[in-house]
Order: sequence, then C-alpha cells, then structure tokens
Amino acid sequence: MDVQTSPTIEVQIKLSGPEAEQLSALAARQGISTADLIRRAIERVMDSEVEDTADWQALSLVAFEAGWDNDEDAVYDSWREHYGLDSR
Repeated sequence: MDVQTSPTIEVQIKLSGPEAEQLSALAARQGISTADLIRRAIERVMDSEVEDTADWQALSLVAFEAGWDNDEDAVYDSWREHYGLDSR
C-alpha cells in the first residue's frame, strides 16, 4: 500500500521596522496571526495566477475563433469537396 503525502514547505521570514509593524497591525485588525495572514496572502496570489491564466486562455480562444471563422478563408471549409473526397 502506497502512502502519499502532500509536499510541505516551511519558511522562516525575518521582517523588521515598518514592514513588521504593518504586518502585525494588519493581522491584528483581521484577528488572525501573522502566519495566517502570510498564508492567506500567498493563497490569494496563487489564486490570482490561476484566474489570470484562465482569462488569457479565454481571450486567446476568442481571437483564434475570430481569425478561424471568416469569409476570406471559408473557401477552405469545403476542401473535401474540392479534392473529390467523401464527406464523413
């Protein structure tokens, strides 16, 4: 029986000065630990990356369809007939 485990990454971050104060204050305002705040920020960045990829893929599909389906190239849609082949 194979036991699969999720990858785990442990990171230590050292902040000082204004960045540390801002991070601590923001976490306190949200009622969470600084570790949870950092985890949520990373999740948000990763989710945004996935959404951006999906948005770009959708845009490229629209552009591809617009270029693919046009009157100028419609003559190629009947290539089987042009070469005397049976349509499937």
